[in-house]
Amino acid sequence: MRKGRAAIVAIDVVGYSAMVGADEHVALNRVRSWQETLLRPIVRRHHGRIFKTMGDGFLVEFPLGEKAVRCAQELQLATQSIETQEHSKRPLNIRVGINEGDLYYQDDDVLGDCVNVAARLEGMATPGGILASDEVFAGLDDELTEVFHDNGNRKFKNIPRPIRVWSWPQKLPPLREATKPRVFVEGFSSRSADEEDVADVLATEVQRHLGQLTGLEVVQNPDAGHYVVNGSARQSKSRMRVGVQLIGADDGRQIWAERYDLDSVDPFDIADLCAPRLVMSIRRRVAADDARRLRDKSLDELSFEDLLALAGASFFNPTFEGWHGAGLIAEHALAIEPNAFMALAMAAAGLGLANPFYGVEPIPHDVLMKALGRITAAIRANNRSDMLHSAHAGLLLHGHGRSAEALTAVNHALDVNPDYNMGLWTRGSIEIFSGDAEQGISSTLRAIEVAADDPYVHLYNRTVGHGHLCARRPDDALEWFRKADQLAPELPPNLLGLTICTHLIGNREEAKALSEALIRNCPTFRLSLVRALPVYGTDLWKPIWNRIAKLGLPN
Repeated sequence: MRKGRAAIVAIDVVGYSAMVGADEHVALNRVRSWQETLLRPIVRRHHGRIFKTMGDGFLVEFPLGEKAVRCAQELQLATQSIETQEHSKRPLNIRVGINEGDLYYQDDDVLGDCVNVAARLEGMATPGGILASDEVFAGLDDELTEVFHDNGNRKFKNIPRPIRVWSWPQKLPPLREATKPRVFVEGFSSRSADEEDVADVLATEVQRHLGQLTGLEVVQNPDAGHYVVNGSARQSKSRMRVGVQLIGADDGRQIWAERYDLDSVDPFDIADLCAPRLVMSIRRRVAADDARRLRDKSLDELSFEDLLALAGASFFNPTFEGWHGAGLIAEHALAIEPNAFMALAMAAAGLGLANPFYGVEPIPHDVLMKALGRITAAIRANNRSDMLHSAHAGLLLHGHGRSAEALTAVNHALDVNPDYNMGLWTRGSIEIFSGDAEQGISSTLRAIEVAADDPYVHLYNRTVGHGHLCARRPDDALEWFRKADQLAPELPPNLLGLTICTHLIGNREEAKALSEALIRNCPTFRLSLVRALPVYGTDLWKPIWNRIAKLGLPN
């Protein structure tokens, strides 16, 4: 193996997989024709050597970065010209990454970090464009440097150092400033004095509620916002209709819209009814939209704030993988800022609470201890976060069964934000576990009322089902477990609740079928493990367990 220095060009045919999916024969012939009529002749003309082909990808070696750049420019221009003429409806596009540095040669192959960086640059380049590293740009003459755009430092997967990148013929799409999502409340339009009163009070309350949320920033300058909230208040006799929408500030795209019809014209009643509900919806839609732009990127390329945005959206996926995955993303954020309270909280909640929320086994002891340590550190850094205190309460309840301490923790969350739906639900769970089923059901129903379309409503429905079971109302409990299962099908905790209820009301055949579905979806299920969970471990459940044992579930 010998060592040398050269420039590497990585080329990719954009959308090749879709082309093959549409018509494999046509796709192969198009790429082969482009390769023979354009790629190879242009590479030879600039004294390059194609040393690897991968169907839709090519790696080319040049003695100098300048030759590589001129070849790439000619190739792009020729490709666009010919493809526009011959395939105007679906022209073939390529993107190019160029890097220069030390290389290792083994037979006809070229190896080394220089090749990896070129491939990463190609992946970030825009279709029809070229992305070159600072090492390449430094060797270009004035004629070429004048047409390249500086995009600053960028991060790439598995590349430990940031790389300053230059693009042609245009700049890369800008990276959003590394900050939490910023929301500007534009206000609510009105046509009369009464409507104006409602609009003013509602706008004020929406701002106040948004300001209480962790993970968002309310701004007063419209130019500083990533998202805009606006709407209208319209009165008809003794009724008021409130419309609201969430708009992307950059592109004017409507992300979400909702309408609320109320049998009141009192501004304070309307604000009390509408503001908590619409703010919870805004919070969720902002998190999902903020993460949408990040999903195709490697975690290694994302900033700290980007990682938090992606983790936040993953929590809204009603599966074990979604919740646990959010914790894993937060771990990446902690690698950047080990003491950041929100990353600590997300890692603790995602990894610590995935089991009780989406499984039927207790939290592993080492996971619980790590999660509690992180949540305690996060609260020391910020004790005014509704999410933090709710997660702490959940860990205390589901990890240790310490309901009194859990209740104190969740009350801190509701002191910060009285309408926080997850706080209300957590308090409901604690109350049910403590033996106050009716109050627990009431608290949880309030959580559903605040955000009926929240992705976590399946958890709330399940908790109401547990409350009715504790109150010896299996028929009512069955309906709530069915609601939970419809929203998050075949989750083991939902299947367990359905199995218990159908057995208690005497439907043995359905109970047997549900128990088989439970074992299918959770092969490690054991009744002895379930009894360790708080909601199943109370004295209220002893008579129920005696009957469940007859189902033949593994113990």
